[in-house]
Formats: sequence, structure tokens, C-alpha cells
Amino acid sequence: MNYFKYNILELFDSSQKSYIIPYYQHGYYLKEEIYTAFIDRLIECKQDNNAHYGYILLNTIKKGILYEIIDGRQRITAITILIKSILNILKSRENESLLEDFDFQVKESIYIKNGEKIKFRSISHDISFNDSLTINNKTANTLPFQKSILKAKKYFSKKLNKLSTIEILNLLTKIEKIDIDVIEVVEQN
Repeated sequence: MNYFKYNILELFDSSQKSYIIPYYQHGYYLKEEIYTAFIDRLIECKQDNNAHYGYILLNTIKKGILYEIIDGRQRITAITILIKSILNILKSRENESLLEDFDFQVKESIYIKNGEKIKFRSISHDISFNDSLTINNKTANTLPFQKSILKAKKYFSKKLNKLSTIEILNLLTKIEKIDIDVIEVVEQN
């Protein structure tokens, strides 16, 4: 077992690295109090240098390439949905001068999808829903627990739309600097 302290950018920033929720995990609700408190604290936070967002427990499938999220899936789901919502809002404002040097493709490849490699995959019965929502911004018929994820994305989008572009860019920077403790289980062969 290894312990690391990463910030969110370090957790995702590898073209090869991706995370999955294993098939044996059950469908889950993204609790409203988790994602509303998360974004509200980020927006209100004037200082971004000691922000901490709990921990995640990973099972290493292939070091530096593929990890199963054993614990912390709500955190990773909320972060992924929030970052995708931020990128959607910024993309809708891409003609603003503040975004001249903003590289949407780089941010998408870090957090959402790099080529054909999806950076975060949910449990097997959730995959098509999550892919549609976080990659293609589409929704289909949803199960009750999937509705909680959709509700989070709608909440984030509504909250973000009220912010100026500079506030959103600052929020993205804050998110990237948030520390998260990572406990990595490495199976011995």
C-alpha cells in the first residue's frame, strides 16, 4: 500500500492515466450536500493554497495507466462533472478575449478524454449514461441514481453561469490546486 498527496491536476495529468469504478460497486447517489458544499466553498474561498478534498482509495490495475476507485467515487465524480461543466461554460464564451490563450483541448485531454481514452469511467451499468453526460453533454433515459448525477451537473452549470469568465478561470485554478490524499493498493504477484 502506498500513500500520496496529489493535487487534482497531478491526479489526472497524464495522457495514459485513467480511473474506473469496478463492476462490483453498486449504483450510487451523488449526494446533493456533497456537491453543493464543494462548489460553494470553492467559490467563496479567497485563499486556494490549503484546500483539501479528502481521500480516495485506489486499486492499481496497471501502474500509471489504470486504477480502480475503491473509495472516493463521489469525490471523483463531483470533480469530473464540475470540471466538465466549467469547460462547457468557458467553451460557450470562447470568443471572449480572456480565453484567447485557453487551450480547451488540453484541459479536455487531462480531465475528460484523451483521444479515445476516457479518463474516468463509472460502473458497468452506468457507463453509457456517464459517457453521454460528461463527454457528449447529452442525457438519455435515466435511472433514479443517475438522476442525482444529472442534478449535480445542472446545479454546477446554473451556479457557474452566474460567474464572470475570470471567476470561472480562477475557480478552475483553485480546483487544480486542491489536495487529495491517495491510498494506492498495489497487488503483489
